[in-house]
Amino acid sequence: VNIALELLRAIFGSQKSQMVNFLRIIQEVKRAMVEKHGRCKTIWLGMSYSGQK
Repeated sequence: VNIALELLRAIFGSQKSQMVNFLRIIQEVKRAMVEKHGRCKTIWLGMSYSGQK
């Protein structure tokens, strides 16, 4: 996750753009998890992400 944030910071510069793009990536990951593994994994991922904030 830290590597992804560093890449986004390097590419987009501003904190606001970084957060928007990071959230988009999270949404895409969740969507992929739903397609591959079903809802439970997505819910678990969502709770894990919320816990890290």
